[in-house]
Amino acid sequence: APSITASASTPIPSSPDLPDAVPEGIDFTDMLLTIVADKTGYPKDILTEDMGLESDLGIDSIKRVEILSAVKDESPWLPEVDPNDMANIETLGDVIAYIKKAAPGIKQNEQTTVQTAQAITTPPEDVPAPVEKVGGDSAIKIGRYALQEVSVPHSGFSMKGLLENTGIVAVTYDETGVAQELVKRMKKRGVNAKVVKQVPENAAGLIFLGGLKKTTTQDDAVNINKEAFLAANKVAKQFAQKGGLFVTVQNTGGDFGLSGKNGNRVWMGGLPGLVKTAAIEWPEASVKAIDIDCKRKSADKLADIIFKELFFGGPEIEVGYHSDGTRICLDSFPVNIKKTESVIDDKSVVVASGGARGVTARTLIELAKETQCSFVLLGRTALTEEPSFCKDAQTDGDLKKAFLQDAKNNGKEIKPADLGAEAGKVFANREIRSTIDEIKAAGSKARYVVVDVQDSSKVSKALKSVRQEWGAITGVIHGAGVLNDKLIAEKTSDQFDRVFNTKVNGLKSLLSATSKDPLKAICIFSSVAARFGNMGQCDYAMANEVLNKVANDEAVRRKGSCVVKSINWGPWDGGMVSPLLKAHFKEMGIPLIPLDIGARHLVEEVQESNPENVEIVIGPSPPKRGTSIAAVENSMKLQLPVNNTEYPYITSHCIKGKPIVPVAMVLEWFSRAAQLYNPDMNFESCKDLKVLKGIKLEDFQKTGSSLLLNCRQVSNKNGSVLELELPGSNGASYYKATVNMMGNGNGKKSLEDGRTSIELEPWSFDITKIYNDLLFHGPDFQVIRSLQGVSKDGASAILAGTREMNWPGELWKTDAAAIDGGLQLAILWGAHNVGKQSLPTKIGSYHNYREGLFNGPIRCELQGKIIGKERSVSDIFFYDKDEKLVAELREVELHMLAESGSK
Repeated sequence: APSITASASTPIPSSPDLPDAVPEGIDFTDMLLTIVADKTGYPKDILTEDMGLESDLGIDSIKRVEILSAVKDESPWLPEVDPNDMANIETLGDVIAYIKKAAPGIKQNEQTTVQTAQAITTPPEDVPAPVEKVGGDSAIKIGRYALQEVSVPHSGFSMKGLLENTGIVAVTYDETGVAQELVKRMKKRGVNAKVVKQVPENAAGLIFLGGLKKTTTQDDAVNINKEAFLAANKVAKQFAQKGGLFVTVQNTGGDFGLSGKNGNRVWMGGLPGLVKTAAIEWPEASVKAIDIDCKRKSADKLADIIFKELFFGGPEIEVGYHSDGTRICLDSFPVNIKKTESVIDDKSVVVASGGARGVTARTLIELAKETQCSFVLLGRTALTEEPSFCKDAQTDGDLKKAFLQDAKNNGKEIKPADLGAEAGKVFANREIRSTIDEIKAAGSKARYVVVDVQDSSKVSKALKSVRQEWGAITGVIHGAGVLNDKLIAEKTSDQFDRVFNTKVNGLKSLLSATSKDPLKAICIFSSVAARFGNMGQCDYAMANEVLNKVANDEAVRRKGSCVVKSINWGPWDGGMVSPLLKAHFKEMGIPLIPLDIGARHLVEEVQESNPENVEIVIGPSPPKRGTSIAAVENSMKLQLPVNNTEYPYITSHCIKGKPIVPVAMVLEWFSRAAQLYNPDMNFESCKDLKVLKGIKLEDFQKTGSSLLLNCRQVSNKNGSVLELELPGSNGASYYKATVNMMGNGNGKKSLEDGRTSIELEPWSFDITKIYNDLLFHGPDFQVIRSLQGVSKDGASAILAGTREMNWPGELWKTDAAAIDGGLQLAILWGAHNVGKQSLPTKIGSYHNYREGLFNGPIRCELQGKIIGKERSVSDIFFYDKDEKLVAELREVELHMLAESGSK
């Protein structure tokens, strides 16, 4: 399960009820030492200000959150401080010094302030947790989700920070020529891109192409993960503070190894874990992981794919490209397990790393009760007899006091860290022995072997004797893992190796040592950190992503002869999750996995023969594709490049010689953005689309324009209500609208259009002259095919749609050409009644009853009224070739131009 870590970048909102003055007579040093003693078990009298939080006291990020929260609880008057400075606090004395600096105006020995319980990293708040009560208030049904790919076309949006970036975008050398080709394309679009072998710390963007390098061995592929981390580490400090562009590109089949057909290359599968963690630690940065099936693709072709994804792909964080060019994203779906006859029984011999302690041990005890199989438990902790003076010490604090007293009795000095280490050994030994006893009590055999799971030769040697006594190994469970939470910017190479290698090299070792055994089950303990990313855990997230993808490869390679599962566990109700963190999880709606329910899930997973899904999440609902971009304050910012290459038809939408953004395209872009924000919902309507100012597209024929689109969720009670905006460079809005999204279970229904029968007469306008005399639209926007009838109350026409006009594009949420044709009809109708040209200024609402392009020819009907002689308001209805209502515009307002000659 993932740990919960303190953020060094996200402040907790300050309390509005803090008093102005600090109470007198408070000894903050004494208060802090008292709290540290209480939370760590160290005797208070051995604590000094020069002790390092981690180096001397072993206070990790989880315990630090608990201590700081306790300080705040005792001193609610403490003011908030800049959380970015907390990364520099290493000792207890640093905490005190920081407080004195942070609280000016208070007597120095009484100054107190501290940042409490910095942000808890969890899945995005707008993702509902699948908590379901079953069998009583205390029982919780934990969700089970399978990872699957979903085909998703390009949406036309570029990565934020790409087009407006003026700094260097470093593209790492990849040995295949792709870097050079990509840089050429980016420079043509005005991006200051540069091929680099060493990443500059001041880079404004980083595109890591190491995942395209050729690899021949597992080690070659594994090393790519470390290269990516070191590259990210170079820019992490700047990106965390100012934002930036971070992209990784890999070649693992175009589906991130999900199909399991990439051999050794799956061992580089940790790159998305780095990207998803960076998304959390660098909230102002724009990030993306790209996977391309590179078979039979030249450097030119690969550069084209990457370029298009960067500039026109969309905001999704994980994007893959199949060999045929299909663009996919990864999504998680709830699935039920299929209960079948177990592949593990009383004759099975299961090797389990990390299985003697923690949550892994609890699951093995349950498996023992179910199957009575034999277990070989691998661990690094040597079993020793505990000192006699520890006999009556049951808590961590009691054990530390016992070791301290023994040192005093023998005239020895002992450091706090050594106290913690000695107490930890006693607890570990007790837990190992307890696990073995419980497994045996369940009817299974158990043997504990002291060995580093990363040492393949020693693991093989240990298993040799097991085979001689118990028979061949038939199952492998890899649960070993360690944590060392640090932000990407602060994590050292050695710290990365310790966490990453325990998981990854441990699995390599186990698979190698059992390569000739008739394995029937392989179960890997992964983590939701791999799916979510997690603050301070890039190494852990990357390692578990590797494990996930290797599991897929093993399942395919073994062709159904072995059940293979990689379980991405959510947080457990035990182990590292303290009462404080439990409270935070409860507040955020994140369910903790009870030990008994989690253990039961493990038993069911390893007993599911011929599983359809290998990579499983058990716990909280994983974020839908793209929702990570909206994790901060329910908002999303998208960059929209508009140029003659991607939107050639806009050259036919000019006023006074300048290309102008059509209202119909704004409606299309807003619809796309809403779908990206809520990919699991359906578009219901767009309301109050206001034209506040027309957008002129400067340099449209050359580099084009870059528009910003803001999307913000304002309600999610019944579906989702979004506010969308196209702002100008000065912050003023050009367009605004509200979009309503609804759940997939709600089908679209036509509204009662309320139309009345209108007598229409023939038009006086000549269809062959309307685009010269009355409308400014050029050839690509000349969609009116015939004028059917007109009166003072309405009009009718036949239109061509986007498909017939051959407008390019993959993802059409609306039929923009037809919609524009409806607005053109409104302009003609206004000219017929008033004799003036007009332009649309507002659309009251847009409803579509068939997403995407309409089947033409399209019949368009308008019902309206003229208000004064300056404004018209109309409802416009669109019918497809089968005479079915496919869309409608309501309360469309047009204002008459003061003078003609607007072409």
